[in-house]
Amino acid sequence: MYLAYFGMRKYPFSLTPDPDFLFLSGTHRAALETIIYGIRQRMGFIEVIGGVGTGKTTLSRAVMEELGEEVAMAFILNPCLDGMELLRAINQDFKLKAQGSSRKDLLDELNSFLLEVNIRGRNACLIVDECQSLRPDVLEEIRLLSNLETRDEKLIQIVLMGQPEFHDMLKSERLRALDERIQVRCFLEPLTKEETAAYVSHRLAIAGSRGEVVFTRRALAEIFKHSRGNPRRINSVCDRALLVAYGRGTRKVDEHIVRMAAEEVVGKRRSQFRGRARTKTAAIFLYCLLGLAGMGLGWTISQFTPLPDISRRWSKDLKAAEETSPRHEPDNSPSTAIQATASVFSPVFRRLGGLSGIVVPARVEDIREVAKKAGWEAVKVMARYEDLLRFKRACILEVGPGEEGGERGEFAVLRGISEVGVWVQQGESELRFVSRNDLEKVWRGAVWIWLQPPMANRKLTIGSGGEEVQRLQNALAKLGFWKGSPTGIYDWRTRRAVKDFQRLSGLEEDGKVGPQTLAMMVQLLGEEAGL
Repeated sequence: MYLAYFGMRKYPFSLTPDPDFLFLSGTHRAALETIIYGIRQRMGFIEVIGGVGTGKTTLSRAVMEELGEEVAMAFILNPCLDGMELLRAINQDFKLKAQGSSRKDLLDELNSFLLEVNIRGRNACLIVDECQSLRPDVLEEIRLLSNLETRDEKLIQIVLMGQPEFHDMLKSERLRALDERIQVRCFLEPLTKEETAAYVSHRLAIAGSRGEVVFTRRALAEIFKHSRGNPRRINSVCDRALLVAYGRGTRKVDEHIVRMAAEEVVGKRRSQFRGRARTKTAAIFLYCLLGLAGMGLGWTISQFTPLPDISRRWSKDLKAAEETSPRHEPDNSPSTAIQATASVFSPVFRRLGGLSGIVVPARVEDIREVAKKAGWEAVKVMARYEDLLRFKRACILEVGPGEEGGERGEFAVLRGISEVGVWVQQGESELRFVSRNDLEKVWRGAVWIWLQPPMANRKLTIGSGGEEVQRLQNALAKLGFWKGSPTGIYDWRTRRAVKDFQRLSGLEEDGKVGPQTLAMMVQLLGEEAGL
């Protein structure tokens, strides 16, 4: 409902577990590291305890995402199962047929699968959530799974997640055998006041906010007061607070809005306010429906609007600009030309540095070959005009039909930019002004960024280390994705920061630093990149 108003791509405080939003407090960070270590070291049973809404399920999904193809994973979320149903559910989550009619058939199928996984050098893990709801006989069934082993190691690692009462259950005499097999124990605590403020900022940033919405200090203190650091309650209060702010037409969330939202969440509002809130919410909802209907109609119409012929891609504004722009014959450098004519259109034109002296023909067979001849490597990324506004280096725009249109596109070096248009250069021609509106008619987002060959061929991922990783972490810090001192080790924390950057930059979220990720960092940081 409020995404477009606050400039976000997804709801920041959704209650659905999403590992992309995982916030690592002190205890969550320790738990994530410990769980991953325990699984990789084949330590058998791992216990994770946390109260309602402390992020256990989100943490488990983050573990699964972090381990990826390295470990075969099964995740059991529904605890209301008997022994046979549990075995069948486990086999099904491991993508097995699970058609056995007896416990032995299901165990034999699982054992064969685990042996095959082990032979291939992989590991296997079972994560069971909401363990406090499991019957003792089902927990005993889980314990017996640990008997599936080779002479040297466990074939399956088992993570048991539950609320504090599950930890108490394990101390009973009936479950003593299971309790004694648990090698690793993790306890998730509520967030501190400082962590609560950082948590709110973190989720807003991951959702795509670039400062459009602001929670005041008093608002954050009020959030902590009502949530006591419980992530789920924080989400509920913040989501309602954003809705209230949206209804009021403000992007500033203060303590009064948070207090109103919190009272709504816990059901303590006066009936008088409830009536007004319902009326306002209904009005907002109706307004959004009408807006969506209008957007849908506009989208349908726009699909049938043909793109202008590329031969007419430069606007009439260009001609007007050339006629009204002051001439500076002695100096034809890009910087001088942009500054001399910028005032005709807008006082906020910005010159982009880099690629000085580089000449790129308007039409070439392969832009990569042009780059190589000049001693560079060309890397292609997709971007929006809003991304170009953040760039600090010159780059090359591919305009025209391109591959989808069956024709070869044209290339232009982006030398300057503002909210209203760009300065581009084709071949050895003079700089031209193109309005934003006309550019977006022929430019589909393809950008060619030129990097020095050593950087273009660099690849960093989990396990990498050294000065290159340290420079990467410094760059991530400048971009706002890294806190603290660089470690020089490409660990899970670095991978998470890289994925956050990739997500907000429209890149593939693989957590690996390759040419495209490096290219986008260089464009955003310019000379400050230090990569």
